[in-house]
Amino acid sequence: MNLSHYRAAGALRDGTPIIIRAIQPDDDEALREGFRLLSDQTIYQRFFQAKRDLAEHELRYLTQLDFVDHVGLAAVISNPAGEFIIGVGRFVRLGSGRAGVRGVERDRTPAHAEVAFVVGDEFQGQGVGSQLLAHLVVIARDLGIRYLEAEVLPENRPMIAVFRRSGLPITEAVHEGVLHVELRLDGSQEERVGSGVGARVRPAAAAPDGGPGETGPA
Repeated sequence: MNLSHYRAAGALRDGTPIIIRAIQPDDDEALREGFRLLSDQTIYQRFFQAKRDLAEHELRYLTQLDFVDHVGLAAVISNPAGEFIIGVGRFVRLGSGRAGVRGVERDRTPAHAEVAFVVGDEFQGQGVGSQLLAHLVVIARDLGIRYLEAEVLPENRPMIAVFRRSGLPITEAVHEGVLHVELRLDGSQEERVGSGVGARVRPAAAAPDGGPGETGPA
């Protein structure tokens, strides 16, 4: 599968259909507008700082992806006006001098990747973060990644719950007031089939995609 055309069906907990698809370069303005709608709390939980807009270089980084070392997925709802992005998840492979999702270099091997999410405030608590994680895990395994890491503020309990409910082996440690989470992806085939992650993924046929912001509440 060409991961830049990744596309799969999903649904919110209230039954609303959604699509999980690869982020495209022309999603830049949709991501900018979505970011401006986020609450200050959601922004802080993703970036660990206050921000009210995304710079041009940040938008390029978030949308121009190689789908090998940097993979990004959008959860979208379709309406008569087009597609509306309600959440985004991504991972960035670590090692070889690459920086993680917050732009900080991490001393890891390329078998490690840092993962992050953001879900629009109106759609938090609807299972968007869990579905994005499920798809990212499948993709990460296919790309040879064995560990997904995340840095989460301890008060961000919804996101912590998403990781803990994933069905994957998890380790947690607090350093300088930030919770470091590591998910192990290289379990046995039996572990993969029985995990919550495997059960939630329903890939659809890959298709080119046109049309219309990350660790935040899920």
